[in-house]
Amino acid sequence: MAYSKKKFLQFTVEKQKKTVFQQAQHCLDAWDTSARDDAISSLKELLFWMDIPAFQALRDAIVPALSLYQFDALINELRQKEMPPQRDYDFVIYSRDKSQTSTGHTPVILVLDNLRSAFNVGSIVRTAECFNVEKVYFCGYTPTPQSPQVKKTAMGTDAWVSWEKSPHTAQVITALQQDGYTVYALETTSNALDINITALTFPCAFVLGNEALGLAPDTIAFCNTTLRIPLQGKKNSLNVGVSAAIACYEAQRQRQSI
Repeated sequence: MAYSKKKFLQFTVEKQKKTVFQQAQHCLDAWDTSARDDAISSLKELLFWMDIPAFQALRDAIVPALSLYQFDALINELRQKEMPPQRDYDFVIYSRDKSQTSTGHTPVILVLDNLRSAFNVGSIVRTAECFNVEKVYFCGYTPTPQSPQVKKTAMGTDAWVSWEKSPHTAQVITALQQDGYTVYALETTSNALDINITALTFPCAFVLGNEALGLAPDTIAFCNTTLRIPLQGKKNSLNVGVSAAIACYEAQRQRQSI
């Protein structure tokens, strides 16, 4: 990010701040690379031009011995004071992510049944990519990765996840069963089995339901088995995005132990 002093000082104060934090993000991305020193040098130059004591203090605090986490803490403390609150989807994927996925997919499919929240869906897409699941089905009125809000929360992972839109969850379940998948309804019911002590059969699919209503009884009836996540608190259910992550982790744990 190369700006002359003259051009930088023509920016509004808000744009100057934004430019500084963008350059700080470049520093974070380049931290483990040979480009780090140049990125930090450019940041300190911008800070030197700013006539705001808090930013000048940051310039003085950036010393060679600073660790990645110390640098991140300094940047975020200043950001909280000087900029509007960040949203979850404002955070980018650092270059420290792997350049490619692990070999082979985890033999798991996620079926999303009439989810309301695009942000929950985006979180599930990100989880699906992180666990390298085979595919995600977006059923009923569940928003897809074509939604800008889903894309924001997925943080770029939607480009790496195989997905399909389907109007009817039951049809997806039936097709998966015909292809040899064991389909698990993830729901809190009286006859549900605890997922952590149930031996999962692979390949498998997890069906997750609406945030307010959960899965309809008819949908559960199509599934092979109903699983629940055992809880110890007063609340009897988790956010659907959290539930998806726990199910994917448990599937990966069991798969690796086979």
